[in-house]
Formats: sequence, C-alpha cells, structure tokens
Amino acid sequence: MSREPEVSAVTKVLKDRKGLVLLLVLSAVALFMALVVPFTADQFTDLELANNFKDSLQCQYLGDAGVEAAVSILAQDNRAYDADDEDWAKFSEALLMSSSYLDGMRITGEISDECAKLNLNALVRQQGGQWVPDQFRIEQFKKLFTVLGIEISETDLNDLCDALVDWLDGDDEISGTGGAESEYYQSLEQPYQAKNRPMDTPEEILLVKGMRDNKQWFYGTFEEDGSVKDKGLRDYITCGPIDQRVNLNTASLEVLESLSKDIDESMAESFIACRPIKTMNAMETCKAGLNTIADYTKLQDMVDIKSSRFCVTVAGSMPSGAVLNVRAILDVNKKPQIVYYRMY
Repeated sequence: MSREPEVSAVTKVLKDRKGLVLLLVLSAVALFMALVVPFTADQFTDLELANNFKDSLQCQYLGDAGVEAAVSILAQDNRAYDADDEDWAKFSEALLMSSSYLDGMRITGEISDECAKLNLNALVRQQGGQWVPDQFRIEQFKKLFTVLGIEISETDLNDLCDALVDWLDGDDEISGTGGAESEYYQSLEQPYQAKNRPMDTPEEILLVKGMRDNKQWFYGTFEEDGSVKDKGLRDYITCGPIDQRVNLNTASLEVLESLSKDIDESMAESFIACRPIKTMNAMETCKAGLNTIADYTKLQDMVDIKSSRFCVTVAGSMPSGAVLNVRAILDVNKKPQIVYYRMY
C-alpha cells in the first residue's frame, strides 16, 4: 500500500515529460512551416515568372514570324501597281488561317499602305541649299483638317503649319508668326530640342507647338461607348521620305479630297469606283476626271498607282492571356527592308 503514491508520482513525471516533448515537437513543426511556406511561395512565384517569360518570349516569336511572313508576301508582290485586290491586302486572312494550326496560340495582324496617307515630312523641301515650306503640300495638310471636320481656327492652323515647318527643317530660323525652334521648346516645364529633321513616326507631331496642347486633333474624340465622335489626323498621315508619293489606289476618301482644292467628295468617290488602276494610262482616262483639276500638273509629281512603304502590325497571344504587339514599317523600293520596328 505504501508504494502506490510513488507510482503515481512517476506517472505524473512521465506525463509531464510527454507533454514537454509534444510541445517541443509542435514548436519544431511550427518553425519548419514558417520556413517552408515562404520558400514554397517563392517557388510558386519563380515558376509563375518563368511561365510568364516563356509566354512573352513565344509571343515575341509569333510577332517576328508575322513580320517575316509579311516580308515574304511583299517580296513576291507585283510592283506594277498596288491595290486592295493583291495578296498583301489579304494578310489578315492568311494569319487567321495560320492560327488554326497553332496549339492554343493565336497570331493576328494586317498590312496597310503607308503611301495611302499624306506625308508630313514633305511639308518642307530644299531649294538652293535652303529649307523652304512646300506650300502645295501645306495646303493639302490644311484641307485635311477641313475634310475631317476638325475644329480649329484659321489662325491656329496657320500657326501649327509654321511650327511643323520649323520642326522639320534643318535650321534654327523661326518660320512665320506661329513658328517655334529650340528656344521655345527649351522653355517648357519638360524641355527638349526641336528635331530639325524629318519625323520617324506620325506620333512625333504631338511634340510640336500647337499640337502638344490639342491632342484631340491627332487622336480625335470618342463617345462614352467608344464610338468615334470626331475624326483625328492619326489614320491619315505618315512620315516617309520627302519624295514618297500618294498611292491613288489605296488612298482613303478623305486623303483623295485633300489632294487638291478642286477635288470634292463626289469626285473622290467616282475615282474610288474606278479602282484598281493598274496602269498610268488607265488613271488618265478614269471617269473621275482628276486630270481636269487646275493643279493637276503639280499633283502628278506626288501621286502614283503603286507604293513604296507598308506598315505591318502583328499581335501574338497565348492561352494564358499574354499578348505582344509588333509594328514594323517596310520599304519595298528594291526589296522589302525594315526601316522601323517596335514591340509593345
């Protein structure tokens, strides 16, 4: 009878030790989990980053492949004329068909004619070793504002043209009352230099005095549902070599109207009905009667029925939602060459 209390004491001690061991084990497990959970999270993050990088890289390959396909199509193009009835104009359909062979991946895009637009770089030209405004081209640029219905006063439009001439020419002399050279741009809150050479992209016009504070002239305005309220210049201007010509086969109604003060909407529509114009003789006999306008001789020097530059836009996308866009400008005077390339 006297040993029973001793047994109870031993049992109590053993139980206390088991509780201590359990506490130690639980503490070790908690410490282990505290180390493992962040490590696992880091592993998942690294894995996600790796997958994102892989998808973006594959999107880039898709974009590059689309541009190369466009180069191949334009290399085989009939150089006698360029119009919407040719293979390059069906590029989007070819990409759509190609996407059907890709496992979940998608490639879309189009080839558009840069010569279907008015060339901003042609607003100035060299004469006798000096830069001078090309008044004929400037009047076309002004009429484009009228045709598009852009709200701008005559004074603001004249000032914008002066500022554009100063941005493009190779000197630091201010043109007209609205001109601006580096002195003006250096006085801005975020200063920069006047370019004083041809533009590389139409978006550069947003840096020019007058346009920089009226971006709606470039982008247009939109309704709440996203539909176009007022058109902007963006889809009707380009930046190419000064001698780049407007392709009458692909120019829009608005651009055709802007080519001369004597061309109205009905004449432009009649000319579009004649397209495609496959020879210069056919253009002369087109029922639209462009050859009857007063400044037809000047117009002849800046229009053609074929193109020298095309724009390729391609988007590559993955099932994960990753998307990458490519925009390239191709010069096709000899063989297709990339003169501008951007990924975004």
